[in-house]
This record gives sequence, structure tokens and C-alpha cells, in this order.
Amino acid sequence: MGNMALSDAQKLYAMYVIGEVESHWNWGSVNYNDPITLGMMQWYGTRAAALLNRCKNEDAEGYALLADTLRASVDAHAATDPWWTTRYVTRTEGNSWTTAAQRSQIHRIQQNQFIQDDVPAYVRVLTSWGLSEDNVKTLIFAMSMYHQSPRQCGRVVATVGNSDLDTIWRACLNDGVLGQYTNRYNTVHARLKAWDGTSDPPDFGQSSDPDTKPGGDAGGSGGTVTQQSGVYRIERNGGNLILFNKEFPNGLVCVRANGGNWYPVANSSGAPDAPNQGGDDTPSAPSSDFTKMFKLWQDNANKWAYGQGAGRLNPPSSGYSDCSACIWWAINSIRPDIAKNIGTWTGAMVNSGTEIARGGPTTAWPSDKVQPGDILLIEWGYTNWAFNDGNSHVEWITDKDHLWGAGAAPLPHDSGSASAYIKNTGCWMIRRII
Repeated sequence: MGNMALSDAQKLYAMYVIGEVESHWNWGSVNYNDPITLGMMQWYGTRAAALLNRCKNEDAEGYALLADTLRASVDAHAATDPWWTTRYVTRTEGNSWTTAAQRSQIHRIQQNQFIQDDVPAYVRVLTSWGLSEDNVKTLIFAMSMYHQSPRQCGRVVATVGNSDLDTIWRACLNDGVLGQYTNRYNTVHARLKAWDGTSDPPDFGQSSDPDTKPGGDAGGSGGTVTQQSGVYRIERNGGNLILFNKEFPNGLVCVRANGGNWYPVANSSGAPDAPNQGGDDTPSAPSSDFTKMFKLWQDNANKWAYGQGAGRLNPPSSGYSDCSACIWWAINSIRPDIAKNIGTWTGAMVNSGTEIARGGPTTAWPSDKVQPGDILLIEWGYTNWAFNDGNSHVEWITDKDHLWGAGAAPLPHDSGSASAYIKNTGCWMIRRII
């Protein structure tokens, strides 16, 4: 007797299970860290391009909501063009997708792409490896692995074959790569374990709002981070390393010891136990250096888009940047010896240089203490002196009471009076990094 084809309910349950660990069922999800990655299922590269083409052909009104630059890329490159695996999304483009994805028509398009395109492709491959559509829970678990890494999925399936759900789950957790994503696969296993194997999933899918706040960068981690447990980023901050993963989303500082070893400090806040208030190894720079740095901004004023992809640190090449990365780029262009110690996001910059002042929306602006080249770290909604929660922002102080910033397109741009700007913040801090 041959395999019994998956029912529509089983295909939809597969989307329910995988959509949870990819984006928590967010139709409008965007991952800015990788080349174009969109939608509930976090379709990447050419699959994201296929999704955009579906929107173009099946929902003209929704497609018109997408940024002109995104639609221009669709017109210029076929969905199968490998170019899409090099194409990053700017914040403006991502917000336009999030807006369009609020439409029920685009919900249906995403559902159809997964059920009509992805599932048959997955089943073809997985059954050729020996799995069976009759063994639906194991098959869907394998789909969740394949969706993340076809190569590693193949290794797991080769080890256990058409086994029961618990066996393939344990084999997955023992895999050197997939096993780093413990939460992801424990969640998939639990959903499948509790399911009767035939019923429709509960209603799922949510629509998010665009992120239009200036700044909000967190080490380039905007969008959905799909890695659940293993290390997904390590950043140098002065003489320390900061490790980011599910357990330590704000970072775990590791200090260097003898023998090339790095050891974590006691706290997990992403800030050293003794925050650096001066006396670090950041060289000082004469005012002429800041003049040169700021001229780079002035020469490129209102030229670039906002984006948090891998190209954020090199806006002349990528055409986009964000608030902290654009400052880092200008400093690095003139004084790379300083740039290497200040960090590339707000949560690192808060431990760089020397604190000059801090306050809240009612605190008077300390114009007598600041100098051009100082940075103004901002938390928008409330007090968080770590400036590391995704709601933080940084502006560049260019005069006693004047700011320039790169927290929204077009950037970099003149932000006006600092004393007026801070009245809309939850808290702020001035640091001297140059």
C-alpha cells in the first residue's frame, strides 16, 4: 500500500508548527540580519522573491503598498535569480512589507505558497529519503528541520530513517548544528506530540505594525532572529567580547584571560560588572578629527536609506545604515583605532568612552559640558540605562545644542536642537567617545 497524501488540515498544521518557531506566526515578519527574508515562514532569498511575485500577480492593491525600490528589484530580477541571496532589505522596505502583510489577501498568499509550493517540494525530497506521508508527525518534524537546513535534515534522517516522533526529535537534538536550537525543536516536538495527527490547527497568524521609531538598532538584530538557543552573534566591545543567544538576549560579557581564553562575568546584562567610565584604551582625538568625520556626514546628507542588514557599516556601498552604524562608519573612516573600541550598536556604545551627563525628559540640557563629537544615547519609552532593548537610539552632538542623526531615512540628517529633542525621551546619556 502506498503513502496516503497529506490532507489540507495536515499541511496547515505543518505551517502552524513551523510558523511558530520561525516568526511566532507573524505575517509581516522581516529579518534584517540576512539577505531578504520575509513573512511568517521567513522565506529567504529566491523564496522571498517568489512571495513578492505572488503578491504582484495576486494582490495588486497590496503590492502597490510595497516600497518602490522593492518593486523595482522584482521587475529587474527573476525570482530564481541568485542575486536575491545578496539583496538586503532596508528599514523602509521592511516597513512597507509589514504594512502590506496586514491584508488578508497577503495572508492567503503566504498560506498558498507554503501549502502549494513548499509542502509538495518537502514531501518529494523527504519521501525519497525514506520517510512516509503515513507517518505524518515524523514527516512534519523533518519538514521543520528541512525548512531551516536541508543538509542537516538529511543527516538526521539518514541516521534514524522513518522512525517515530520521539526518535527523530532526540536525533535532531544530538545533531551538532540543529541541536544548538533546542527551544525551536522542543517547541515543534511538543506541538506534534499533543496533536491527534488529523485535526486542523487552531486559528493562528498575527499582523504587526511597522517600526517607524528613529533608531531602535540593537547590534544589527532588527527583525526575527530564528536561532533559538545557540550563539547567534559575538561582538567585540573594547577589550571584551559580548555573546548573544536566547539565554542572554542582551549579551553576556566575556573578559580575556591568559592562554587566549575568555570567561564570562557574573552578570548577564550585556554590560561589564564595572561599567567603563573612562580610563579605557580608546585613544583621544583632536577636534580636527571630528571635523573630518562630520564632513563625511555633511557630504552625504539625506543620501541613504535606513536598514539593519549586514551592509549597515558601509553605507557608501550598501546605500543604507542605521543610527549607531553610521556614526561608527564615519569614525572608522578617519580613526579606525578609535572605532574598534566603541562598538557598532547602542548597547556597546554605552560602555565606551566617558559618561558626561545623563537625565530624563525634564532634565536641563548640559550645553556647558558637551563638545562636538559626543554621542547622545536615548531610550524612547522608559528608563533603561543599558540602551540595549531595541527601543534605543543614538544621535551625534555636532555643537553645544545641536544634533545630527541617522535613525530614519533619509540619512544622515540634521535633527535640530538637542535641548528640544530630549524632551521626548524616556532617558538619555551623553558619552565622550572621541
